[in-house]
Order: sequence, then C-alpha cells, then structure tokens
Amino acid sequence: MAADPDRIISEIGDCFFERLSATPLTFSRNAGGKVTALVVDYRGRSYRYGRVSDIPPKPPELPKPRLAIKVDAKLLDACVGQYEFPPDAISPSGLKLKIRREGDHLVGEAKGENVARGKFEIYPESETSFFLKIDGAQLVFAKNERGQVTAVSYHLDGHPTVVGKKVDAD
Repeated sequence: MAADPDRIISEIGDCFFERLSATPLTFSRNAGGKVTALVVDYRGRSYRYGRVSDIPPKPPELPKPRLAIKVDAKLLDACVGQYEFPPDAISPSGLKLKIRREGDHLVGEAKGENVARGKFEIYPESETSFFLKIDGAQLVFAKNERGQVTAVSYHLDGHPTVVGKKVDAD
C-alpha cells in the first residue's frame, strides 16, 4: 500500500476504501489493538482474510512489456467468431465473446454479467497467443487437428484460466 498511497483511502478509524472501485476495506483488531484480519466487502459479499505474518510482502515484479507482432491475415481470420464461456464466480450466467478482425489485430466485445462494456483490442504475440492492452490478459487460441480454431483460453494473472468454446454466431 505504501507504494501507491492514492489507491487506498482512509475513511474513519480502521475503515478504508479502494479509490478506483470504492470497495470497502476494514481492519479487525484484537483486545491488544493488533491487526488480526482484513475484511473486504465485494459485490455484496464479505471476505475475511486472517493476518498470517508481521513481515510485509515483497512488492510484485513489474510486468514485462508485451510486444505485438505481425501475423498473416489468415491466422487472424481463423480466430474470428463467437466464443461462449461457462458460468463462473465472476460471470454467474457465463459470457459471450465476439471477435472480429480490424487491420493487423483483432477486436473483441464481451456480453454477460460483470463484464466491461465496449470493444477492446486484441494483439498477437505469436500465431496462437494474443494479449489485451487494457488489462494485460492473455488469450490463447486452441486448434483442432485440421488447424481450425475451436476454443480460446483467457488468462489474467491472479485469476483462474477460463476456456470459451467457439460457436456459430447467432
């Protein structure tokens, strides 16, 4: 928290909130006044995290910059389509991802609960691995034995990888 003092804002006493999402954070203390836990209220649920150490964690390493490469338009076109992701903790009803090509990169648009609205750009870093500039997530397209794209996996550091199956557009 010290590295980014503007991100966590003090409200009153042991109550804070995260500036960008307004997520409430409350520290619990024992009778001696020592912090023993952190309670995070997120999307209508409370999550309690017990204190496990008095030693502050090491700061995370800075991410390595990702570089977009040029790939053949046929490879981009093979990724174009609609993908359906199953329900999970973030999107309880699942989500649909529509991907189209714009020039030398792909553009995606997701529909479902708890997803960002609007289009986002998807850039190739290999023939099957792509990345999003908006959050650094990685998309890896899976192909069958005939070389046709059948699915895409979405991986964002700190979150479970989810796989969406390619389906015919509605």
